[in-house]
Formats: sequence, C-alpha cells, structure tokens
Amino acid sequence: MTFGKNSLNVIAALKAVAMMLASLSIMAPVSPMAPTSPTSSTSSTSSLHAADANDALLKNVMARLASVKSAKADFVEKRFVKLLNAPAESSGVLIYTAPDRFEKHTKKPLEERMTVERDMVTLDNVARKKQQQIFIPQFPALAAIVDAMRGALSGNLPQLQQAFSIAVSGNATRWKLHLVPLEASQYAYIHAVDVTGRDDFIDAIEIFQSDGDRSLMSMTRAAP
Repeated sequence: MTFGKNSLNVIAALKAVAMMLASLSIMAPVSPMAPTSPTSSTSSTSSLHAADANDALLKNVMARLASVKSAKADFVEKRFVKLLNAPAESSGVLIYTAPDRFEKHTKKPLEERMTVERDMVTLDNVARKKQQQIFIPQFPALAAIVDAMRGALSGNLPQLQQAFSIAVSGNATRWKLHLVPLEASQYAYIHAVDVTGRDDFIDAIEIFQSDGDRSLMSMTRAAP
C-alpha cells in the first residue's frame, strides 16, 4: 500500500527511514571558523590556518568517500528510548549502490527490509508478509534528508551545505563529522548526527532526536 499524507503510520516510518539513511550517509563537513579577536592579528592568522586545515580534510575525506560506488556493512543498532529501561537492539546488513539506492536488511530480532530508491521508500515486514510504500516528494523534510544523503555519498558538498550546518574533526584516517539540520522542519525531529569513520568507511553513527531519544549504530565491513 502507499501512505497518504494523513496516515498516522507515516510518522514511525519516517523515523526509521531517517535513521537508516543517516547510517549510510557521508556527512561532508563545512569548515567552522574559530572565534577571532578584533585586536589580535595572531589569533586571526591562527583561525585562517585552522580553516584551511579543515578545508583540506574536507576535500580529502569527500574524495575518498565519493569514489565508493557500492558498499556493504554489518550493523548493530541500539536505540535508547526514554520509556524503555534498556536499549532496544537490532542487527543486520546495510547496502548502498550508487547513485540512489539504499537498503537496510534487519535480521534480528525480526526480519525486515527497508529500501530507498529514486522517489520511493519501500518497507517490507518479512515475517508478516506486508509491504508499505512512501512517496518521498510528499514529505518535504524527508525529501531534504534523502537528497542530503545522496549528495553526501556522491560527494556533492553544495547540496549538503544547503540543508545542514556541518563540522569536522580528526584527520583523514580517523575522522568525526557533526551534522545539524538547518530547516526547522528537520530540526524538529533530528537535533544532531555524529558520524565517525576510518579512511573511506563509516564505522559508527549516533543520531540525537529532538525528543531526547537517540540511536547508536556500529558497523563493520561485510564479507563480499
């Protein structure tokens, strides 16, 4: 079935899609300028050097990640929900194929598949043999997130900068990216995303929701 705009089930589906997309995405960092003192030329020079270093790191990381045309990773995800005493854990496989296909195959505790391709999100509950679909353009916030993820994976920095405030730290072999949505419609759900990686591979992502809940997904390279 295809969700309509007023379907209550869309809310939970959009949350799941956002988490899946973020876990696959490469968040290209915008180089933050360090605070400068109007009376200190030394401080100003140091800030410029820091910005140059961040720009160099940005280009290095983006070049490596943009060269990845397909990727497969095993994941373990823990979701920390205020109403639960312990985190909810799931595991499975993540798959990306350039330019616009994402798949999250959850194997435990229940088998589910989530696929994002072109303008459609497909949710398959294998155990219950049910399928649901969401037309992405009907939901501006979701469309912005999907476009950002695709822009990141393809190395399209300008597209990312239109939607997010992004910072980078670390170095080319071990880096961390911090992403904050610029649009109020996105920020109302996702407060921030922290992504860590090594070289051209993301090994962890933590999503902080605006309601206080969060998810932490750890990834390892899957066997071919």
